[in-house]
Amino acid sequence: IVHPNFFSWAALKTYFFQEAERGEEVLERIRVLRANFRNARRVAELANRLLRLKQARFGSVDRESTYLCEPRLDREGKAVLLQAEPNLLKDLDARSQRSAEVAVLVLREEDKERARAQFRTPLLFSVREAKGLEYPKVILHGFVAAAPEAYREVARGVDPADLEGELVFRRAKDKTDKSLEEYKFFTNALYVALTRAVEEVIWVEEDPDHPFLRLLGLEAGREFRLEARETSREEWSREAARLAQHGNLEQAQAIREAFLGAKPVPWTVWDRKHLEEVLKNPADLKEKARRELLDLALFHRNLPLLKALAQAGHRPAQELLSPWFLDRPRLPWEVAAETTARLLRPYGGKGWKEILWDVRTFGPDFRTPSGATPLMLAAQAGNLELVHALLEAGADPEARDPFGQTPFLYALLRALEDPGFARGPFPALVELLGPTAVDLQVPEEGGFRLVRLYPNHPEFWVFLAALALAKGLRANFHLSERARPYEGLTSAYLAEALGHLPPGLLPRTLAAKEGEEARRTYLNGVLGRNEAQSSYRPARRLFLRVARGRYLPNPHLRLRVREGEEEVWKPLREVLGYGLLGLEELL
Repeated sequence: IVHPNFFSWAALKTYFFQEAERGEEVLERIRVLRANFRNARRVAELANRLLRLKQARFGSVDRESTYLCEPRLDREGKAVLLQAEPNLLKDLDARSQRSAEVAVLVLREEDKERARAQFRTPLLFSVREAKGLEYPKVILHGFVAAAPEAYREVARGVDPADLEGELVFRRAKDKTDKSLEEYKFFTNALYVALTRAVEEVIWVEEDPDHPFLRLLGLEAGREFRLEARETSREEWSREAARLAQHGNLEQAQAIREAFLGAKPVPWTVWDRKHLEEVLKNPADLKEKARRELLDLALFHRNLPLLKALAQAGHRPAQELLSPWFLDRPRLPWEVAAETTARLLRPYGGKGWKEILWDVRTFGPDFRTPSGATPLMLAAQAGNLELVHALLEAGADPEARDPFGQTPFLYALLRALEDPGFARGPFPALVELLGPTAVDLQVPEEGGFRLVRLYPNHPEFWVFLAALALAKGLRANFHLSERARPYEGLTSAYLAEALGHLPPGLLPRTLAAKEGEEARRTYLNGVLGRNEAQSSYRPARRLFLRVARGRYLPNPHLRLRVREGEEEVWKPLREVLGYGLLGLEELL
């Protein structure tokens, strides 16, 4: 099995055995970590009892997982079972609502609606969402009630005496019994849920006498008082940031709405949908919108928007596109540079801390009039202090602007054009914002093939540079002081741009090409072997050749991107908005 994150347990085990065959004592050094440093003793004991029940019912899966965790925390902790009575639920809700120490967990996503009727905390998770998180106190809400027959089947044929002693590796007696596959979700999910609790598990069920619960040794208590400290605004802000970085955007947003007072911005947000409508009907724009869109078009160097404004009769846009621009007091690229500097000034100047007040008001990922988030603009400005502060406030480093650009691509684009920036703040920005890998699905006959690019691959940097440079490619003819390609990326253009980056960031093979001509020749080979029609193996098909020596990022690739809490594969032409960038006409 190869998981979407490219991890393969079988491949890892094979690697260890291959090392052992080479005469190295690798296998003797492998140890399964049995010590549990997360959960208090009572919580760990309940989790271990669940493992015993699972093995007694279904047998062992493999030797590696046939063991119990040994709790190492000094705290005793609590594990209590309570009947879901109205007064109890009301009390638990009142004590947990304003505390970031208590999370409520349910079995599946569809069970959250029922839990929301009882609990107002923003810290409500399905088991899948809770993986990787931990909280001092966890309320398990109606796990057995969500699937009573499944848990009854898990308990079938198991006696309390079967749950004593250490686990011993043994396969299921009936090899034809496939019930483990059918029911392991319910036991595995419950194990994950139990082990999210550091100190206390409060398990609330409608039927506390269910046979599954009796096997776990739980008896419904009559009195229980949840002690939970009320969380301050600053602590909620940090929790929202932590959850956002973990990918729990729903809960992070719920925290902001409940405790941080995030409000909608009072200006027009030009997202992709609005920009596409502008391209279709530019004549309907009012003067204020035209001025805003001209700033946006110049900042992003977007030719289709400039043309739309000129078509709508906006004189400044017409002058920028006029072939007689040399007669003007300011040249088009000077106007674009001045606009960019003006929009970035609040993010790079001395008053940048005022941005954090906007973050408190509108949330860390509010959209500025340029369509970018504060983190994108801070990255482009090279303000490391502000980047740190925004990340701590929960800003999303994977957010995308209307043109599919992330905060890292903002920083990369400036580094590709500004040698001083590339050798100044850019290496630190790579550490803070840079991807550790780029995941793609490459089209081939019969479907798609997974490809992962790492920073030690020259393709990693060439592909990311192509994504960044593609945004303003079509405007190069009008808004670039020097002659630059505008009908596709060339090896010479990429050689010049990548030559600005510090050699320590690049793969050795690329960094070794010190002269621009040597880099151009090398990149010719990289582009050629990675074009869509290349017969080179492995065929990554990263680029589409649109004319001789001219390339675009292959629009037929699929890029793994995050939408809300989900990671999805989307066509690159959709992620970047090829139509909005004016790239469709080159295909």
